[in-house]
Amino acid sequence: MKNIYTYLRAPKSGQACHSIRLIWLILLSILATSGQTLLAQSNNVNAPEVLYIRTVNSISVCSGSTSPSAYALWSNSPSALTITQTIYEGSDCSGQSISVTSFTATPQGLVTPITRDISFAGVSPGAKSVYIAAKSADITSGPTGCIPVTVAGLLSVSAGSNNPVACEGSGVSLSAVATAYQDAPQTYQWYKDGTPVGTAQTSPVLSLTDTKPTDSGSYIVMATSNCNSVTSAAFELTINPKPDVTLTSATLTCARPVASLTASGGNRYLFSGESLSGNFSETPIVSVSAAGTYTVTAQSTNGCTATASTTVKSTTAIIPASLTASGVISCTSTSVTLTAYPAGLTYTFGSGANQTGTSNGATVNAAGIYSVTVTDAGGCSAVAEATVTGSTTAPASAVLQASPAGELTCSRQSLTLTAQATGTGLTYRFDGPTPITLRDNTIIVDQPGTYSVIVTGGNSCTAIASTTVTSNTLAPTVSLAASNSLNCTTPATTLSATATGSGALTYSFSNNNGLLSGSPSSASTVSINQPGTYSVIVTDANGCSNVATSQISGDKVLPTVTINASTSTLSCVNLSSVLTVNTSGTQIRWSDNSPATSITVAVSGTYGVSVTGLNGCTASTSILIGQATSTTTISVSASQTSFQCSQTSAIILTAAAGNSSYTLTGPGGLQTNTTGIFSVSSAGTYTINSMPGSGCTGTGSISLAEAVPPTIGSSVYIPSAGRCQGSIIVTGNGSTFTITGPGGYVYSTVYRQADTYRFTTPDIVLPGSYTVTVSSGPGCPPVTYRQTVTDTCRQQ
Repeated sequence: MKNIYTYLRAPKSGQACHSIRLIWLILLSILATSGQTLLAQSNNVNAPEVLYIRTVNSISVCSGSTSPSAYALWSNSPSALTITQTIYEGSDCSGQSISVTSFTATPQGLVTPITRDISFAGVSPGAKSVYIAAKSADITSGPTGCIPVTVAGLLSVSAGSNNPVACEGSGVSLSAVATAYQDAPQTYQWYKDGTPVGTAQTSPVLSLTDTKPTDSGSYIVMATSNCNSVTSAAFELTINPKPDVTLTSATLTCARPVASLTASGGNRYLFSGESLSGNFSETPIVSVSAAGTYTVTAQSTNGCTATASTTVKSTTAIIPASLTASGVISCTSTSVTLTAYPAGLTYTFGSGANQTGTSNGATVNAAGIYSVTVTDAGGCSAVAEATVTGSTTAPASAVLQASPAGELTCSRQSLTLTAQATGTGLTYRFDGPTPITLRDNTIIVDQPGTYSVIVTGGNSCTAIASTTVTSNTLAPTVSLAASNSLNCTTPATTLSATATGSGALTYSFSNNNGLLSGSPSSASTVSINQPGTYSVIVTDANGCSNVATSQISGDKVLPTVTINASTSTLSCVNLSSVLTVNTSGTQIRWSDNSPATSITVAVSGTYGVSVTGLNGCTASTSILIGQATSTTTISVSASQTSFQCSQTSAIILTAAAGNSSYTLTGPGGLQTNTTGIFSVSSAGTYTINSMPGSGCTGTGSISLAEAVPPTIGSSVYIPSAGRCQGSIIVTGNGSTFTITGPGGYVYSTVYRQADTYRFTTPDIVLPGSYTVTVSSGPGCPPVTYRQTVTDTCRQQ
């Protein structure tokens, strides 16, 4: 085979190309049948001679080998080979195949890289690598490449050593131990007697809680990894049953103060409870002398335990005997029932009590102290007493009185009835013609009739008393009328009330605003001067009253009056004003006694008018007509308020329109026109006079400022004493002062208008050259000055 590769190193001079191609096809066929893969480039003239490939058992020795386990041949070339990429892919379980795919070899000058695939079978577990080397006839050693490979071993598993034993009800954990090189188990499946226990899990521990004897059996576990599955050897799990334990109960009495408790179900016993302690013994009986809960722990021969409890009761305590009475002796209950407690025992009642059979009850019919002896089944006894009170004597001297006197009137619409009697625990029940409002032993009534009271003592014995209430609530009769209606001609009238009733009568007159002056009184008349609704309330001697109402009509509304003027100020333009009255009245009278609706006035002053309505009511008003001066002020505006530096155009001045002629005076001489529009080219104050058609004059003025170019008079740096900083003080003429300097320093101040200012900058901390710039407005170029600062504590 080596001779064949040597022969194919390069075609000799004069050999035909088709012969070379044929030999290459034969070689490809041979390598394919031997399990190798050969990739060749027939047009490559700069390929290496040989590519060596071998496997190595450790990455650390992946270098320096020249013995190939497989190799490939390309056309002859003395050029070097470059291996540019190696990639490992494939399975990694012990005994299976490993594939190394897609490593690329690039000979020098080769246009298309050569890709090679190789594989190996039957690899043992561990860290592996694939070694790659290139070699040609003229290069004894070429570049190498190394591919690391990790091969996992097959899984083994064990579980359940020592065949575990546990008691019923306890928790049991079964653990599996699975090992393999570089291949951890993925799942565990447990089996009991060949039946799966739950589903496959990722944990190697099987936890059984609250175990039962039925959980006993043969257990195995199957562990599964990426490479294989393996089953552990079987082991036995034994769950022993708990003993079935019982414990008797007992009751302590005065006759039997000590009792025995007996346990069963085990072969050894441990008792606990009130004052009990000790260790396990084979004795199943214990003596107790106190009530409470007792517990026994029984242990069977298999070592498992169980508990049982019982409650020991006691009747040796002092009997809490008591005797109660059902009530007191009274007229409604002439006997009382006595009841002894606790119930269900034996009872012996003392003198004066009639016991009902052998029960815990007895009856008595007189007040006094009674006793009973109570005995329980254990022979213990106790004595209890009860006091019965009461009598059958009725309340004495029962009366029912009205306060004040027993008559209802309109001013006294209710009376208080008071019941009185002698006795204890008295209660009162009233009866009469109206519902009763009870306040202890009194009631309040508002209807005539006969009222009664039943007085009941604390012993339910009663006494009765009664009284009669009379009534006088007849109201007087009343009417109300006025002598005439109201207007401005008859501004007042008299209201007269006519009434009849018992005794002296009282009159209270009112309107919508409340009581009239002087009310209430005995007078039956009142004088009024306003229309509206009036009422009178007449009250007689028994406090009863009645009301009468009368609507008093009238018209005292003043007529409305206003004056409208065509102009409120007389002037050169408005020489007169027309005054017109607006009114709801029917008669008009101006201050000059004119009855006309409108008058014309040409003199300033106050003009008044009065009007009278149909109801005779009069109203008046006035208006002031003013007089303007002979000279008025007119407004003057300018296209700009000041000239700018280097300005050559004129500023336009405009006077208010509406006059016949205009005259301009100021810098540059006199100008006259009829439009009120003038052009000026100099700063200064200008005055425009106008001449309206009436002969009056108007005047207005405006000032234009001169452009002021900026100047810098002085600039000086003043350091601050004891501090690493200072200030630059600039004196100049302008509207904007700006200083810039080292470290991005900028400080600027803008004034409302250009003028001479003294400008001071704070916090100069860096030495260097500072630029002072002063500007004064549009058209004027700014001026600058460089100020040098040297004596600061800091450096740039």
